[in-house]
Amino acid sequence: MQGRKVRPNLVIAGNIISFVGCMMMILIGFIKKKEQILLAQCAQFSVQSVGNLAVGSISGCISCIIGVIRILVFNKVKVTVWLKLGFLALQAVLTAAFGAETLVEWIPFLSMVAYTWYLDTDNAVVFKLANMAGVVMWAVHDFHYHNFVAFSFDVMTVVSTTIGILMILRDRKKTAEPQ
Repeated sequence: MQGRKVRPNLVIAGNIISFVGCMMMILIGFIKKKEQILLAQCAQFSVQSVGNLAVGSISGCISCIIGVIRILVFNKVKVTVWLKLGFLALQAVLTAAFGAETLVEWIPFLSMVAYTWYLDTDNAVVFKLANMAGVVMWAVHDFHYHNFVAFSFDVMTVVSTTIGILMILRDRKKTAEPQ
C-alpha cells in the first residue's frame, strides 16, 4: 500500500470549504427540532462533501453524499430496518469500491452507522447523542486528513450539542413541573 499523498494547495482549499460546512454544523447543534436539524444537515453535508474531496478523503465525500440522499429519502417514506440496512450497505460497497484500506478511511461509514440507526427516533436527546458520537469519530478522521478546520469545529460541535441536549432536558423539566 502506498502512503497517502498530501497536496498542500488542496488541503488549504479543503479547509476553506470545510469552514463553511463547519459553521453550519455548529449552528445545527443549537437547533431543537428534528426536521430543522435534518434540512440543515443536507446543506452541511453537501458543502462538506466537496471539502472532503479536496483534502483527499473519498470515503468522507461518499459518506456526505449518501447522507444527503438518505435524509431526503427517509423524510419521504416510512423508515424500516431494511431501508436503513440498504443505505448502510450502499455506503459500505461504495467505500470499499473506492479503495478504503485503513480504519481511518472507514470512519465516515462507522459514523453513519450510528447516525442512520437513530435517524428515525422521536427522542431529540437520543438523536443528538447519536450525532455527537458520529462527530467524535469525524474528529479523528478530519485530524488524519489534515482538515484542521473541520477538526476544530468537530470539537466545538460536541460542546454545542451538549448545550442543546441540556436545553432540551431543561425545557422538558419545566413542562413536567407543576406551576
